[in-house]
Amino acid sequence: MKAISDGAEELFSILKKGGIRVHLDDREKKNPGEKFAEWELKGIPIRLEFGPKDLLNKEVRCCKRNDGVKSQLKQATLVDEITAILKAMHQEMYDKALQARKDKVKEIDNWKDFMVAL
Repeated sequence: MKAISDGAEELFSILKKGGIRVHLDDREKKNPGEKFAEWELKGIPIRLEFGPKDLLNKEVRCCKRNDGVKSQLKQATLVDEITAILKAMHQEMYDKALQARKDKVKEIDNWKDFMVAL
C-alpha cells in the first residue's frame, strides 16, 4: 500500500533527523513475523510497527525488547518518546544488572564461612 510505505518513509526521516539510529525494513518478500524475528536476533532495542490503523490514527506501535511491553506512540511526539524510552530502558537494564550483582556478592570475614559460600 503506497500510503503506508510513504508514511513509513516519513517516520524514518523524522527519526533520522531527530538523531535516532533507525532502519526501515521495507522488504516485501518477507512477512512481518520473519522480519520481527530477524531484527530480534540482531539485538534491536525497539521495534516500531506501522500499518493502516496507525496511519489513520497518526500513531506507531512500539515494542520494547528488554521487557516485551508494547505501546502506541503519537507520531507528533515520536522522537521525544523514543528518546525517553531508550533512556528508561538503559536505566532498567542497569538497575537489573546491579541488583543481580548485589544478589551474588557475599561478604565473608573468616575461612569457614568462605568455604561454605564458595
